[in-house]
Amino acid sequence: MKKVMFIIVGMLFAVTVNAASLSLNLTNTVGSATINPSSGQWVSAAQPNIGNAGIADEFELEVVGRATRVWFDGDLTPTSAESSFELFDSSDNLLKGLYVAATDSFAFNLMMDVGTYTIKVVTTRGYHFSAETPIPAALFLFAPALLGFFGLRRKAAVAA
Repeated sequence: MKKVMFIIVGMLFAVTVNAASLSLNLTNTVGSATINPSSGQWVSAAQPNIGNAGIADEFELEVVGRATRVWFDGDLTPTSAESSFELFDSSDNLLKGLYVAATDSFAFNLMMDVGTYTIKVVTTRGYHFSAETPIPAALFLFAPALLGFFGLRRKAAVAA
């Protein structure tokens, strides 16, 4: 009976962890170099040299599976005050806009719903950015810790 109860409790606390998946696609570019964004739980894009100031490279960032917190980090290497990194939702509302006048790095995080977002990057020299969604480690550790406590309690009861 105790073993059956132990298995039932273990099944109640078994958690499937499905982090959201990100897809990053280039929709247009102003430079001559090829940008190859990646897809998965970590996506990135980089452009070493941009020729046209004031015209944005546009990316489509798709959050698939579930709403999640997404971390963004990167750097812009501008030579003018026109450099920017902007994130828009599907209704073209600006969620986050960063504007820099000198070489600058950025990092921020946002809670993002499932859907498609637009990223626009404007710079005269180059940029790099990445977006990442975490896998909550606490969920992986919770069930084994709980099962371990049940095992310790059972051993203590047997020893007494």
